[in-house]
Amino acid sequence: MSRITIIVPDNKDAAFRKLIIDVYGVSKGALAQACSDAIDLWIEKYASKGQPKREQIPPTIKKQPIPPKLSQPLVDDVYRY
Repeated sequence: MSRITIIVPDNKDAAFRKLIIDVYGVSKGALAQACSDAIDLWIEKYASKGQPKREQIPPTIKKQPIPPKLSQPLVDDVYRY
């Protein structure tokens, strides 16, 4: 298994988590399962068409800058809890 860390807007996170509860309930691993299902759907969508071209990727994905790497003290504070 791999670990993927992503940053999404708060409104998308809230909507996604609400739908996860509606579909999977509040069971342990529901978020991971929903993410896995979303990745499967994305792969199905683009694998049948071949490699997605840059112009096929939604513009909101292309325009978002890559966030700066978190400093280690901040990461340590997050994982301490």
